[in-house]
Amino acid sequence: MTIGTGIGGCLIIDGQVFHGFSNSACEVGYLHMQDGAFQDLASTTALVKYVADAHGDEVEQWNGRRIFKEATEGNKLCMEGIDRMVDYLGKGLANICYVANPEVVILGGGIMGQEAILKPKIRKALKDSLVPSLADKTRLEFAHHQNTAGMLGAYYHFKTKQS
Repeated sequence: MTIGTGIGGCLIIDGQVFHGFSNSACEVGYLHMQDGAFQDLASTTALVKYVADAHGDEVEQWNGRRIFKEATEGNKLCMEGIDRMVDYLGKGLANICYVANPEVVILGGGIMGQEAILKPKIRKALKDSLVPSLADKTRLEFAHHQNTAGMLGAYYHFKTKQS
């Protein structure tokens, strides 16, 4: 999954991307959650909007880098925004795990470059939302290519369609 402006994903089964009947498999950003669509609650865009609103600022004054920098400096509103995003990520990922039962969930996108801060928080949120039999067997990893993971996936898709 890529966490960014929205939330995108794919499911790989036996080494192949699963496309679904109408080539729309894993449009996970549109998953319905209690408070809205998954990507409207757990994306970087949602985090930035939440923090900007909490500060009474225009959205353009904030971005993920600033939020994490200020969170590490003790800004409580930034820390609350991150925790809120992580809580929604945990719930959304749990829903996906209940349906697909993946061996591993891999997270990419620019904000996932904050792995040291996010990985333990997301792991806990996911564990809190899953039954133990799934929580103990589902690995959580961060994409090695971070923000370029989505581009590499698009390139792979292009190359396989051109063959």
